Amino acid sequence: MRYSIIVPVYNAATFLNACIESVRMQAVDDWELLLIDDGSTDGSGAMADAWASRDERIRVLHQLNQGQFFARQAGIDAAEGDYLLFLDSDDRWEAECLSKLNAALERANPDILLFAARIFEAGEDTGRVNGRFSPHAQAISPEELRRSLLTSHDLNSLCLKAFRRELFSGDEADYSAFAGPQCGEDKVRLLYPVSNAKKIFSIPDTLY
Repeated sequence: MRYSIIVPVYNAATFLNACIESVRMQAVDDWELLLIDDGSTDGSGAMADAWASRDERIRVLHQLNQGQFFARQAGIDAAEGDYLLFLDSDDRWEAECLSKLNAALERANPDILLFAARIFEAGEDTGRVNGRFSPHAQAISPEELRRSLLTSHDLNSLCLKAFRRELFSGDEADYSAFAGPQCGEDKVRLLYPVSNAKKIFSIPDTLY
């Protein structure tokens, strides 16, 4: 399997269908979608189960509420794909997301691939872009990405990267302080895989 897509779900009934549909509409279909129901109380868990019952590529994991960090961790532990992608339940992908990621991964064969996002507010495109490293596709040295993570917030979104699954293996750090709602959890979750990466590539495409 090429991709494991991890979506933490907590009281996301308003936008969960659009999020899931944005994955199912992709031209590339070699993926599994892991919906991690983090103790939702608004019926999101039942919605996720309904999707799984009609699409065998969708798996649902239910857990007591632990917060987004540990919902994502449950997805990482359960994932079977070569690459991991993270998608928040109130966001969605552009229709060509996996096609463009697939082409870039085959071309550059990186451990981590960066891409960009369009920012919407109140349903309107603001014209702003998040996570774009450069206007051109190019390699990034691991040291440069590590330095960016430590000194700025420009590239700290977990959702704007594709990771080789093996980059997360062997992490024995104590993350217990990140249970429940937290700020900065994306950056913390990035430090281990970025420290293990040998080859990093960036594309300017807004796919999220």
